[in-house]
Amino acid sequence: EQDTLRQLLELEDHQEQQFYWGRFTGQLDPKAKDMLNAWGVRQWPKERIKLLYELADYVAFYTTD
Repeated sequence: EQDTLRQLLELEDHQEQQFYWGRFTGQLDPKAKDMLNAWGVRQWPKERIKLLYELADYVAFYTTD
């Protein structure tokens, strides 16, 4: 999902991004969808998205279920 999100956020065509965003969020867990919407990630500049993914290499991911 993280790789898919990155590809989606890097799309240049706004209409294409909007189309795939709806499909992508429809597949997410409600908590993940709420988090992305709360962060406003779709409005982030490309530099911030790049930084997020660069920093993700230094973070351990885990689930809280």
